[in-house]
Amino acid sequence: MSEHCTGPGILVSFLLAAVVVLLVAACFTELAARLHKTGSTYLYLYLAVGELPAVVLGISILLCKSASLGIFCICCVADININASL
Repeated sequence: MSEHCTGPGILVSFLLAAVVVLLVAACFTELAARLHKTGSTYLYLYLAVGELPAVVLGISILLCKSASLGIFCICCVADININASL
């Protein structure tokens, strides 16, 4: 049903997301070239902005990964229950 009412908005959304991803990749490349340290988002933010924003980002990354793992487990259990009932 949704394939009949989406229109060109899907294509525009994917192109916009691709541009954002390319800009983020360019930012990480620039940070890696300027800071001369191997690291992650936390390290780059810590060196560029300071400790507090880096801690907030680290906690948010931890919470996002925990939530996505929980959702994955719930989906696996639901799939097992559906397959068991067939």
